[in-house]
Amino acid sequence: GVWNDLPTTVTRTYIVEYEPITTVVVNDDDAATKTTSVTLNLEFESADDAGTPTVRFRNGTGTWSDWTTYSTSLPWTLDATQGTKTVNVEFKDAYGLVYAASDTIYLDSTAPTGSVAIEGGADWTNSSAVSLDLTYDDTHSNVASMRFRIPGEAWSDWLPAAPSAAFTLTSGEGIRSVEAEFRDDAGNVSPTASDDIGIDLTAPTVELVVADGEAHVGTRHVPLTLDATDTGSGVESLRFRVNGGSWIDWLPFESPTTCDVGRDESSKIIEVQVRDRAGNVSDDTADPVSLDITEPEITHFRINAGAPYVLPDEPLGLELSAMDNPGGSGATDFSISFDRGSTWSAWHAIFGGWLANV
Repeated sequence: GVWNDLPTTVTRTYIVEYEPITTVVVNDDDAATKTTSVTLNLEFESADDAGTPTVRFRNGTGTWSDWTTYSTSLPWTLDATQGTKTVNVEFKDAYGLVYAASDTIYLDSTAPTGSVAIEGGADWTNSSAVSLDLTYDDTHSNVASMRFRIPGEAWSDWLPAAPSAAFTLTSGEGIRSVEAEFRDDAGNVSPTASDDIGIDLTAPTVELVVADGEAHVGTRHVPLTLDATDTGSGVESLRFRVNGGSWIDWLPFESPTTCDVGRDESSKIIEVQVRDRAGNVSDDTADPVSLDITEPEITHFRINAGAPYVLPDEPLGLELSAMDNPGGSGATDFSISFDRGSTWSAWHAIFGGWLANV
């Protein structure tokens, strides 16, 4: 008979015993990037004789690239939208079998912001060793590190981001500055932030006058006059103590002022210190005063030797003696009224307890 030549169809079946290992890592597995240009590290490891694969890529659900020759490292461009980026990869082996892998990275091209405050924003300090208070923020990723310098000098190493840091200013007195920068996970660096502070190492001085220099005072709230000076930051506060007791809390500086010495009548030693805005404290200065709050007592008073009346224009002879409490300031002067206390004369000195005619 006659044979017809018919097309022959051959079906090949490939048995893959082990599925290959396929991975993609963007930028060495960094958490974020500040640029759309990245590097893809690829791995294709097959136990079968699958040959060298070809690869193709796409961003998210976008359009696939053309198939290209496999390499362990290839450049790629992310789309420019800020946020988490997914890179998808397909590997096609010599048998035409396709395997997928993917990785993500955060695209952040916006620099963080930050600020620095020396000693909590204080105007003055009395030490070159200070604390920096730091605030920072980043819109898209995380602030990871920070660095500092004195203006014009080299930057410190990058340090892990923290809310505070120790820093040493240039020694000596005067205005000092610090600059700070902050870097996010993507490598974006903030604009330079700065702060100033004055260093004042010199303590203020103070002179004290108690009760206008009087030896005795008749009130527990003793008046004080202070003459305080400071060549740097300026005098800010004062405190005092009595007879070596505990210092009161610091008060805003003012002069004149008063000091409560208590009620016990005795000699008082009042000590005062002043403090400047940098925290320097003066040496203490002291001044004594005696407290006498007990009224003296009139022990004898008689007019014209006790006569029941006087003639017109006859001079008055007054007999007067008085005493003060033991340890008091002493009875020294008197005043007299002739209208039952409505008006009083000027003060006159008591002479040995007896008064001459007035």
